[in-house]
Formats: sequence, structure tokens, C-alpha cells
Amino acid sequence: MKNILSVVLLSIVLSGPWAFAQKRARKAVVNKTSSAPISEVVITGNKKIEKDAILARLKSKVGEPYSEDLVHEDVISIFKLGYFYDIQVDKENTAKGIKLTYKIVEKPSIVEITFHGNDELSESDLKDAIDLKPYQIQDISKIQKAQEKLQKLYEDKGFFLAKVGFRFEQVGNDGDRVRLVFEIEENDKVKVKTINFIGNRKLSDSELKAVMQTREQGPLSFISGSGAYKQDAFDRDMQILQYLYFNKGYVQVKISKPIVTVSPDKKGIYIAIRIEEGEQFDVGDVEFQGDLLFSNQELFDTIKIDKNKVFVAQTLQEDVSALTAKYGDLGYAYANPIPLTTLREKDRKVDIVFKIEKGNKVYFGKFNMIGNSRTRDKVIRREFEIQEGELYNETRKRESIANIKRLGFFDDVTFNPKTPENNPDVMDLDVNVTERNTGSLQIGAGYS
Repeated sequence: MKNILSVVLLSIVLSGPWAFAQKRARKAVVNKTSSAPISEVVITGNKKIEKDAILARLKSKVGEPYSEDLVHEDVISIFKLGYFYDIQVDKENTAKGIKLTYKIVEKPSIVEITFHGNDELSESDLKDAIDLKPYQIQDISKIQKAQEKLQKLYEDKGFFLAKVGFRFEQVGNDGDRVRLVFEIEENDKVKVKTINFIGNRKLSDSELKAVMQTREQGPLSFISGSGAYKQDAFDRDMQILQYLYFNKGYVQVKISKPIVTVSPDKKGIYIAIRIEEGEQFDVGDVEFQGDLLFSNQELFDTIKIDKNKVFVAQTLQEDVSALTAKYGDLGYAYANPIPLTTLREKDRKVDIVFKIEKGNKVYFGKFNMIGNSRTRDKVIRREFEIQEGELYNETRKRESIANIKRLGFFDDVTFNPKTPENNPDVMDLDVNVTERNTGSLQIGAGYS
């Protein structure tokens, strides 16, 4: 007579499936072990998944003593494969021992992906945004990620109030195939009616709005495209505003999370941004520490940040780049000047210590040309100011990039360094170029 174990894993679509399985399985444990051996292990219900792939996950083996703890672990292990909705285990006492039957219910395959309600965005645009293809096993976590990507795509296009959901439609009568339908409610594009700043005294509203990509809707918005709200652009705007203040010496500025209010007709939004500017700080003491290969005067001549003048974050970044190049010209490709800042609030000063780590000297290895289908390698190589096998030089590397760009053949030129395995003192360079369209035509005109 069969003794049906209560190790049943129901398909839990929107929650952690094996966490649920563990909870249910623990409640079923009555007799954890038995002296009777396992005489047979049977797998039923599998159509797409090989029997051997399932058996490989089992700890319960023929000839071994039966253990409900192991059966519990087996069910969890099978469920983690991600291919099954439901697993039941039947235990049957036979003359030879215990027969275990794992009854598997597989997830269906997605045979088609469709979209419903998309008027503003094409189906091809939507398909490009998701990471799903037909004839994949139904995986709720992947479908939810695709749903989030579609939501983000609509936000980037200005449909801030768009809603994206999904459902399944059964295909055929076997329950083995489904159609995935993304339900989309686009709503109208949201326009930015007003952007209000609260608390700004040192920088005017016009100065702040000038650096933002998000703009208020105006009479010519249908031409300029201003007024559109895009979440990614708005998030960058918050960083740009903070950087603007840092470049004016307001290093203690605090920009609160914006308050976004939707108009009753859901066609416009109003943005309020609260700012605590703080005081303006000047540059205080400047020092150099660490691996100093140059005199203090030489290092001071390299940087532009000036003591007792207003602190400018961009100048500090440029100084880090200049110090990196100075050390790089001696072969130290991975030199790392770290600017450590300390605020003296009473004096309103920013003290700066450049802590320099020079690293090891590096030599150029192989130069690999990538992306030049029409331009020969030698055309690019003759613009190099550096040579394979020589000591690394940062300035000449930058000049090489500039020379290649000046050829006018490429839209983009980048040098990507790679370190050969077991040879950290060598730097190979992948020279990635993006060739311009030869069919393009440029026309210029002028007068005097």
C-alpha cells in the first residue's frame, strides 16, 4: 500500500519557491529514517527534461537507507533547477524495500511573446528591450526583469505614467505551451510644468536650470522637445546640480530628494527641489605624500588648484589626471594619486593631501587593431607615438589617440589596456575604432 508523503511543492509564482518548499517539507517529517533500503527510484511526468538530469540531483540512491531528510533535500534540489511547478514524492513499501516515485510537473514553454496596448512604441522596439525569446521555459524572475525593462523604456521615452503588466494564455490542450502577453497602458506623455528650487540663495534658479537636462515645457516644446520627463536624465540632473555647487566651493551642499507632483489630468508634473547650500570654502593647505619621485616644487607646478582661492572640484579632478600623466611618463602606468580632503569649518578651508601610489613600471606589449574593416592596420599604426616593447609613456599614449582621431576616418577611438596572464609588468593595448560611414556627406558654408 502506498504511503504518500506530504512533500508537495506548489507552484509559487511571485515568491521564493524553494523557501516555500522547505517550509512545507519540514511539516511532513514524521519518521526521518528507516532501516529499509531504497529498492527503486522512479521519475514520472518529465517531458522536456531528461530523467538523468533529475536523477543526478538526488541524494536518495538505490541501495541506501531511506531518509525523509534526504527526500526533503532532493525535492528542494530538483525545484532549484527552475523547470518545475510541482513535485510530489510517493513512498511505497515493497518486498524488496522502499520504492520512491518523484512525480514532476514541468513548467510550460513560452511559444510566443506578444504586446497589447502599445500605440506609441513599436513591437520591434519593445522586443529589443527585453531579454526573452520564444521557446524558453517559463521563468517568472526573467519575465519580471523584462517587465521592469519595458517600464524603464517607457519612462525614458517620457511616458512616466505608463503601466506594464503580463499574463499567460494557454496554447493547445496539453498545458505544455503558453503565450506570454505584456499588457501595456501607455497613458499620455508627462510634461514638466514647473521646476521650483527652495532654499537657494547663492545660485539663482536660472543658473541651476541652465545645467539641467530636464527642462520646463514651453511654447516651442513641440519643436525643441523640452518639457519631457525622463527618470534617468532627472537622476543625472541631481548629480549635476551637486557638482555645480562643488565647483563653486559649496562642498557642504545638501540637495534633498525632489518632490514630484502629478497634475489631476496626469499630463503634467511639478518638481520641487530643496537645497541647503552651506558656506563657500576656499582651498587650504596642499601636501603630497607617498611615493614622491619629484620635488614638491615640481609637483606644485603640475597642479592648478590654488591655495586661498575658491575650491573647484573639477580643477581637483584635472590635477589628479595631470599627476597620473606625470608618473605615467616615467613608466608607472598604474600610478594612483588619491586626493584626501579635510574640511576646516571654522576657517571655511579645504585641506588637500595627494597620497601617491606609483605601482610598478610597465612596458608596452602588443597593439591589436579592432573594428577597422576598411582601414588598414598600418594607416593607424603610423600615427602612434609609442612602440611595442618600450617603457610605458602616458603623454605619448594620449598623443597617439589624438593623432588617430585627427585622421577623420573614425567616429570613436579608444585604447583598452590588457595585462597578459602571469606578466603584470606588460600592457597590451586593444585599439578599438569605429569607422565613419563612407556614404555620409558634409556640407559647410560661411560668409564674411
